[in-house]
Amino acid sequence: MRDIKMCMIICGIVLLCGLIFSNNLHAGGIAVRFAEVILEDLEPGGVYNLRATKGLPYTVMNNYEGIRDIEILITRPDAADCEQGYEPIPDIAWVRVIPDNFRLNYRENAYCSIIISVPWNEEYRSRHFQVGILARVKPDPFAKGVAIVPQVRYWLRFNVGTKAPETIEMARKRKKFMTLNFHLEPDSLYLRDIETGKQIILGKKGIPALKVVNIGPEKLKLEFKSVPWNKRFGISEGYEPTPEPAFLRCAKETVGVKPDHIVNVPLVLEIPDEPEYRGKKYVFIIMAKLKETEVPLEIFSRIYVETKK
Repeated sequence: MRDIKMCMIICGIVLLCGLIFSNNLHAGGIAVRFAEVILEDLEPGGVYNLRATKGLPYTVMNNYEGIRDIEILITRPDAADCEQGYEPIPDIAWVRVIPDNFRLNYRENAYCSIIISVPWNEEYRSRHFQVGILARVKPDPFAKGVAIVPQVRYWLRFNVGTKAPETIEMARKRKKFMTLNFHLEPDSLYLRDIETGKQIILGKKGIPALKVVNIGPEKLKLEFKSVPWNKRFGISEGYEPTPEPAFLRCAKETVGVKPDHIVNVPLVLEIPDEPEYRGKKYVFIIMAKLKETEVPLEIFSRIYVETKK
């Protein structure tokens, strides 16, 4: 049988390293234990026994103090039940659980095999399917009134001739991240003869501007913020950290930069007209944070400000 590639999802992060995450489901004294796996690269015409090839038994446990007859049903989910990127399995006959009927005493387990058989049809290639596996107590045909049937459902997802949507999206984000190529210019910007009590817009009326230089192929969305200074940034001789980072702010919540473009950062400087701020030499630290990425990325620039006496 063909090898099966698996990935595990923990907190929305896909780990492609063959790891298995134990998944325990239970209801009404029935418990099911099966690895939380996503199966990738299954081939049309292939038959896959998860227990035999990967040591993944589907285990049903009876924690009810009494004998129970258990049955396993394969169910087709509604589209609303499917994870993003997946569709309901075309035919539940693709999946079997062996055995699918058994009797368990208190605290007994049953070890079952899940078998997936993908029909030989190229139309199924590059598609992502979801199927339900339902373990339940067999309904008593002679029960009177409304009977509550304990049951536990497990959603199994597999991908035919392709990677999982989660894997594809992660690869896309990784590729995008690896192509990032941008910087702030200059690393240190000097502003002299700044009047207190006035709003100074960098890049206007002869005031130099901080720029974002994007030489990568991806459009950037950046958030700019003036943050407190700390010693890891270093500081030019004669300057001191600003007493209030908020004196310098960005006029926009986000700044977009197209590929191969240079954009002025719309920074606004406004130092109150108070005696203690006149004739000072301050440093501000501007942080540029990349938005819409799962990998935190921040770059910094220094803005040196010398105020008039």
